[in-house]
Amino acid sequence: MIVYDVVTKGFVLFSIQTNSFNQFAGLYSNPNAIGLQLSVSLPMLIGLMFFKKGSKASTNYLYYFLLIFSLIVLLLTNSRASIGAVFVSISYILFKLKRRYFKYFFIGIVVSALAFFLIPILNDFIALYLRVDRVFENTRFYIWTMSIDIIKSHYIFGVGPEQFATKIYANLPVMLGSFEEFQIWWAKSGTSHNFFLYRFTETGILGFFSALYLFYTFFKISSMVEKLTKFKEPRYYILSVSISSIGAGLLGRAFLESTGLITNGWITRDLPFWIAFMILIHLY
Repeated sequence: MIVYDVVTKGFVLFSIQTNSFNQFAGLYSNPNAIGLQLSVSLPMLIGLMFFKKGSKASTNYLYYFLLIFSLIVLLLTNSRASIGAVFVSISYILFKLKRRYFKYFFIGIVVSALAFFLIPILNDFIALYLRVDRVFENTRFYIWTMSIDIIKSHYIFGVGPEQFATKIYANLPVMLGSFEEFQIWWAKSGTSHNFFLYRFTETGILGFFSALYLFYTFFKISSMVEKLTKFKEPRYYILSVSISSIGAGLLGRAFLESTGLITNGWITRDLPFWIAFMILIHLY
């Protein structure tokens, strides 16, 4: 686990190497995998906390412990896409269930942002944590450029499932032997780091529309379930809002990552979302 790495390697977890943060992932080789799991489990946990009326104090403490622990692990993954997804999910839940808390949450975010900008030490730390210096010099931009070039040549049927890697060097936008080329080669596992580009690149225009239709179907069902349960079944309403927030978070994440929804050969990444979606369909 990530926390095990922190304990054994020390809190120098965020040590700087090649001008960026190290990312530890425990038993996973990719910290984004854990971030993705937390993008689904954290909204469900927060939704569960709204069920806790009349619960024992020990149960409430357990919820708070799990919430704090999960948030710490999420921050330690240093996965910006997953952190953004959880932020969107929390905002959605609070807006739907506790509008007053949403206002406090929003004010807290604004105040924190101002503090980070105005206090040099905090500014430097957050910039380092978010790897701001790499925002415009990111491997994703090269991969997106390659994906768009591939789409221009294969926009009808795409290049085929798991064939993205075979087209990389025909559309490489950097010099061979460079650090960027090594990073692109390392990240070549059939992913465009964007769910919509990923579907378009590998399965053509039908794949792109299927990606759009997935979210259209999800939010259509979720909105109908919320309307059906809001006044009749309060607990089901909370559950439907929690699942809807997962979809909202993963929609935002889909612009930065391609896994977690419909991924070739990585069912363990997609399963949490589809389990939540099946629960939503059952409520429908």
